[in-house]
Amino acid sequence: MKSLYKIAYLTPFLVLLSFALSCSDRKGNSQRLPFSPPTGNDSIVNSKHLEVISTKWVDSLIENYIKVSKTDQVRTAVNNKLSEEWLFDQIMNTDTSVYFIYQIGHDVSDDGGVNPRFITDQWVYVDTAKKVLYEYDVVKDSLIRWPR
Repeated sequence: MKSLYKIAYLTPFLVLLSFALSCSDRKGNSQRLPFSPPTGNDSIVNSKHLEVISTKWVDSLIENYIKVSKTDQVRTAVNNKLSEEWLFDQIMNTDTSVYFIYQIGHDVSDDGGVNPRFITDQWVYVDTAKKVLYEYDVVKDSLIRWPR
């Protein structure tokens, strides 16, 4: 019975230890991804190449995209004077580049401000190496390069 108490006592410690080990590579270098969306003057550490990537240019790129986008949902939101925003979703590492994935959309709620939610109008991928934005085509499940 005493051994069961020892195991129950050590379980939280073992869980924390396994988590700490999973956040490090074999050389002991930390490879944490950001827990908050990259905006403005923030930077992201690219876990694949361990370099700091400034995200200020990403904000400018997405702002320009929203202003001249030909996507129906984004155009409709802009024409209806809805405040289009972008939310950071994730970082995707590929063989050729690292992509920041964002949702572009707006907030809505029911009458009286009840049940607030974010409506996604468009998904975009930003190639951090080439500094190019791609629209995600849901129907074709493909990326379309956005010409500036």
